[in-house]
Amino acid sequence: MALGDSLAAMIGSGAVEEGDMVDVAGATEVMAMLVKEKTPHSYPSYISGLNMISISPPLGLIHKWLVEKISPNSDYMAFERLAEDASPGSDGLMFVAQGSKTMKDVEASLVSLSFCHGWNHVARSFFEAVAYELRRVVEIFEQVTKVRRIVSSGGGATRFVTKLKATVVGKPFQIPKIRETAALGAALTAATATGLFKNLAEAASSVKIAETIHGENQPIYDELYRQYLASKNRLGADF
Repeated sequence: MALGDSLAAMIGSGAVEEGDMVDVAGATEVMAMLVKEKTPHSYPSYISGLNMISISPPLGLIHKWLVEKISPNSDYMAFERLAEDASPGSDGLMFVAQGSKTMKDVEASLVSLSFCHGWNHVARSFFEAVAYELRRVVEIFEQVTKVRRIVSSGGGATRFVTKLKATVVGKPFQIPKIRETAALGAALTAATATGLFKNLAEAASSVKIAETIHGENQPIYDELYRQYLASKNRLGADF
């Protein structure tokens, strides 16, 4: 039986206590947390007495599509530099996506698009939408228990994106020393099976954090987040 990448990423992120949350920016944006409480959507974790709750919308697939359509030579960093050129709030442009885990079923809307907007606004509005989604999930998770910390990893977890997430969510984000957390989690699981660790809790506890990224004081994002939720509700988005 294979180890699922989401579960492996939890282990490779060092999640061992209730309230430990991971954000893995891959093809899907895996947002998962350890909780004591059993809910209709939770499932057993690798830590005795703790369960997992998770949400994983296909935001990375949308990112890939945008990069391929907008960025020369499908350059992810060039797409990110476009986003950095736009001001917070993307001058009123809002990106809203909805759909399931498959690209076939994903749709997106640009709200308040006007002639004053360029590709830089489209790029930044996408990254802001990712951050808004993360804040929404944090609020959902905190209906169960308080988020103790957030560990961010994955190919999309660049410094710009992670700082934007920290700003919008209002919580610091920890960056692990080894960023390929799913691969590390699989390796730690194998190491546990061979007896190098007595259990997965001990294995996950060995994960090292390289740095913590703090957000900026940007009150504008509180109002923009409320507008995002309103737009999402009007459009019937179902992430």
